[in-house]
Amino acid sequence: DSQTISYRAPGQTFRETPFRFTAIARGTEEKPFKLHKDIAVYQTKQDAIILRQGNVEKVVAASAKDKFFEPFLTADGAWVIYNGLYSGLYGYRIADGATFFFGNGSHASASEDGRYLVVSRTEDDGQDVTKAVLHVADLRTETPKFCEVNMGSELVLHPSYNAATS
Repeated sequence: DSQTISYRAPGQTFRETPFRFTAIARGTEEKPFKLHKDIAVYQTKQDAIILRQGNVEKVVAASAKDKFFEPFLTADGAWVIYNGLYSGLYGYRIADGATFFFGNGSHASASEDGRYLVVSRTEDDGQDVTKAVLHVADLRTETPKFCEVNMGSELVLHPSYNAATS
């Protein structure tokens, strides 16, 4: 009924089945959700990334050799972040049209103010994830680059920001 948001129960492993979910009622968030007026990003059926500003659409990424997916705007509306299936993670800075290739990375998440971007960089043996490292980039630098965050032996698979701790 779209009245709740569900998420994986705390402490549940990714392999555990059946999945257990916790739900929260919509409208109970601590801070208001802010939409960007007249700006949106979407993926086409041809796996291109399109930025729409008002009535103007611009192709941010398209390739016959790659498939782009999971585009999102940072909370400040300054960046489009998206993935290339064969290439990796990209960021498109809207202000100047610069595109940055960030390399390997999955499950990108931006901080509430749009300044920081975190990703997980993983390695596997074909069956199991053997290494998953947290990387963070400051998107407000001239040329953003990721740096590794030492988490010890912890496997970081789906990083995200918490407004209370970011």
